[in-house]
Amino acid sequence: MSVEMMEVSVSSAEPLRPARILQQNRVFLDFFWDLANPDQEVRLKAVENLIQYLKTENKADELEYTLKRLVDGLAHTRETARPGFSLALGQVLSAFEDISLQSILDRIKEKHNLQAVKRKLARNAMFGNLFGVLALQQSGRLVKEPQVVLGCVQLLQCLIQHKQHLKDLPSKTMTDILTEIPEEVFEEVLLSALEADLASAFRTPEQMQLLLVALQHFPQALKPKKLKKLLDSSTIINADNIPK
Repeated sequence: MSVEMMEVSVSSAEPLRPARILQQNRVFLDFFWDLANPDQEVRLKAVENLIQYLKTENKADELEYTLKRLVDGLAHTRETARPGFSLALGQVLSAFEDISLQSILDRIKEKHNLQAVKRKLARNAMFGNLFGVLALQQSGRLVKEPQVVLGCVQLLQCLIQHKQHLKDLPSKTMTDILTEIPEEVFEEVLLSALEADLASAFRTPEQMQLLLVALQHFPQALKPKKLKKLLDSSTIINADNIPK
């Protein structure tokens, strides 16, 4: 082939390569648009397609970009978008088990730090933290990283005070986490962090629910002697606290 023909061939081929890459990236980026779609079916399909894409392409930079976008999206200004990003993050963590849950929890706390966020964005940040914990829970891997369980519970304890925005969602999430962990993790990692909540069982329905769930799932850790220490009684219902 002559030099002239090679030059023509190269010049005609060159524009196609960036176009192909751009098209490929466009497909990838569109997943994140669809995660914020008001239509739930579109969001669910986007989660499925994103996971399949990441597994097929297996590119470290795209996985890193995905984690950043998903953590950012947890506090999306559009309320219907947050569950989509949370579900996607949970599924990514489930599919890629080499990603440390602690590293993601740290990202969530840093990105949606309530102490650093502007006041007008504080509510979004609250939901960012909540949906971040939900994503970690949905990964199905919490039981494998007990310290992350503790970190999630401590974060939820901070969120409970923002009931005017989050209602009882932090309390419900905490209760759900208790139903998924073994008694060993509860006794060795969580019990000391939850003692104040368990001891305040008669203050709010949510705290009573937490105690009842803990009693049901961890009877060996909450024997009558421990209840006596927490509640000044070895039983939940007695003559003294019936009025409460």
